[in-house]
Amino acid sequence: MPTLISIHIEHRPSVKYLGGMLALISFDSTVVARELLENERNWKDTFKWMKMGFTEVTKFEHVTWIRIVGLSLRIWNNSNFSAIVGKIRKIMGPIDHITNRVDLSVVKLAILTDKLTKLND
Repeated sequence: MPTLISIHIEHRPSVKYLGGMLALISFDSTVVARELLENERNWKDTFKWMKMGFTEVTKFEHVTWIRIVGLSLRIWNNSNFSAIVGKIRKIMGPIDHITNRVDLSVVKLAILTDKLTKLND
């Protein structure tokens, strides 16, 4: 991530992972931080949003893995997996290698969710 940011500005920031989909990006100077923040072209391709300073996070999105078990073979395909999960959560990546799999009893999907409770059924 520091490399992605330094493409747009001269200074390389320090990046710390905060959990979920959050990162803390710090610079040696507030002038450099404002330079990055004020020009959306510097960061819009990499980040959904960016804020200066510490703010209270009201929505905590994070990646979690789910297992889908017991689907009939006739409905085992990407569009059905997306239909099952996609109505309430966002699938984080393509569902690969379905045609090459040996075990069709279960599929694991990475999803983005803002739920802080356990996901069941």
